[in-house]
Amino acid sequence: KGHEFVKSENLLYLFPLFLFFIVLKPIIAVLNLIMLALFEKVRLRYLWLSCLFDSNNLNRKITMMRFLVIGITIFLGLNMLFVSVREAAGKLVEKNVHYSFYTLFNQHKSILENNRENTIKANDYKVKYNNSNLHILGVEENYFRYAENIDIKDDLINEFSLEQGIIIFPDYYISKDDIGSEIEIKVEGENIKFKVVSGYRNNDLSRLVAFVPKRYLNKQLGLENGEFNVEYYLEGNVDDIDYDYEVVTKEMVKVRSIKKSVQGTDLVEIISWAVLLSMIIFFMY
Repeated sequence: KGHEFVKSENLLYLFPLFLFFIVLKPIIAVLNLIMLALFEKVRLRYLWLSCLFDSNNLNRKITMMRFLVIGITIFLGLNMLFVSVREAAGKLVEKNVHYSFYTLFNQHKSILENNRENTIKANDYKVKYNNSNLHILGVEENYFRYAENIDIKDDLINEFSLEQGIIIFPDYYISKDDIGSEIEIKVEGENIKFKVVSGYRNNDLSRLVAFVPKRYLNKQLGLENGEFNVEYYLEGNVDDIDYDYEVVTKEMVKVRSIKKSVQGTDLVEIISWAVLLSMIIFFMY
């Protein structure tokens, strides 16, 4: 089953608790004045009931309540932030990824032997670039039309069906100064030159992918244009695949992207829980 991330509405039950502690301070203050006036009138100031509303005790409780409200605010803020990030990552994949699954091959295949309908062929290579694990994905125009929505202009999409040495990176990986620059990346032992032409907003946050024209990439690697090592299925069921290759479904992409979006925040979440619990214990005792 897919990853079921927490809905932000599930945290709304904490708001009444938050509001309760806000209004509790003036309520206790009013009760204190009423009880002190009453005890003064009937000469019972020093009875045990007055101890419950002693001014010093009230000030201490109010101070503790302030810390508790701060703790609850921090807890709610952090958790709602993490929930929002998870939801945004999941929605990106749901909205913009249109293939059902894809298969990765250990060796290149020919379009002549794997001429399946409703599939898109590409070449995916994992490389090291600027100390980052980068995937060079050689695709054609049809990938952007049918497999995945990428926020680049139509004129640029059309260029991916041509034999041009262009490359686009995720926008967080490059700056405006990088646009137009020429770079060299080692792919499968070959140093290949590319021109950085654009950035894009990636949908799968779990992988760093740079798109290049498949025709140009295959030529630089000495491959035929019809050769590929990854196949995207626009429809169909993964159970219908009758060969033993690595299969990645859209749901798997979604789960990985969600996990990557909040990677490294586990410690922060633990601290937020610790802060909340310590404040509650401090208030009670």
